Amino acid sequence: MSATAVAEALAIDPTTQQVYARYPFDTADRAAEIVAQSSVAQRHWRSLSVEQRCVFLYQMAELLDRDVDALARSMTHEMGKPIRQARAEVVKTAAALRWYVNHGPAFLADQPTTVGAGTIVRFEPLGPVLSIQPWNFPIWQPMRAAMAILLAGNTYILKPAPNVVGSALLLERLWVESGLPSGLSAVLNAEPTQVADAIADPAV
Repeated sequence: MSATAVAEALAIDPTTQQVYARYPFDTADRAAEIVAQSSVAQRHWRSLSVEQRCVFLYQMAELLDRDVDALARSMTHEMGKPIRQARAEVVKTAAALRWYVNHGPAFLADQPTTVGAGTIVRFEPLGPVLSIQPWNFPIWQPMRAAMAILLAGNTYILKPAPNVVGSALLLERLWVESGLPSGLSAVLNAEPTQVADAIADPAV
């Protein structure tokens, strides 16, 4: 880390300019551990059917509906989104999860081709996916990526913008509560060096 780099992500309420939360950046060892755990978890996750994965997405939608107010307040404190817009963002995200539950299995089904008799296109999981997300839609943007990535049998590592780490951690806790197996969805709170190392990891 350079001499001018900060050692933590700061949550600064834009209406007061006051720091109300600090999130120390993950160490290099912790960042490597997150990637390794994600890679191991994906070996089992990829063996489940799309329908089995849908169960966790549906449960996550239920939890978002339950915690809409807490998630909306987090966004408002962290990046200043008006509370009505923040609530709408959470509701939209829950609706999208249910949409993927209803339509995802058809999207990922084997598809016949015209190449030859019995030839198909099959959608295979790739492994851990590192998703580097912006600050302006702290729930919708990370979850829009997560729902497709997880449904397809990959694992999800979220690197949020530094000012919305709290919202990312709320999502991580809800994924755990949904029953999603350990290692399938994780937050990487990292400064650029750790992000570069994660990108360079052959597992990602």
